[in-house]
Amino acid sequence: MDAQKCNQKQVFELLIGSSQEFIDAMNQVKVEYGDSETERLDYVDISEPMKILASEFKNGNKTPIVNLFSAIDKHYDNCDDEGKSFVAYGIIESLVVAVDAIGMDARDCFKMELNQTVIPLWNEAIGIM
Repeated sequence: MDAQKCNQKQVFELLIGSSQEFIDAMNQVKVEYGDSETERLDYVDISEPMKILASEFKNGNKTPIVNLFSAIDKHYDNCDDEGKSFVAYGIIESLVVAVDAIGMDARDCFKMELNQTVIPLWNEAIGIM
């Protein structure tokens, strides 16, 4: 993938592989959607896995979120526009919604875990410019 940009499907697979918790959460989604790639790549199906990762973090397991942010940092610049849009509006915005749903403050919950790539995406998603 060095010569070509990651598309939505490719970046999705890379991010899913960032932690066992994400893999397990997506396996639950696959049970609901089957192997329908169109539905699986739809932004709607990412909300429950993001809620699981946020809950893991809230319960003291920071590794899945750290790994997710590291994977975004590693792959984001090599994404095409569709892949970047998916990261920003599918993954990050869903995570913001999940954080809010479980009672965490999106403004500072991941303060120490955000990296240079994720910070501007996160700030845009929570309305800080």
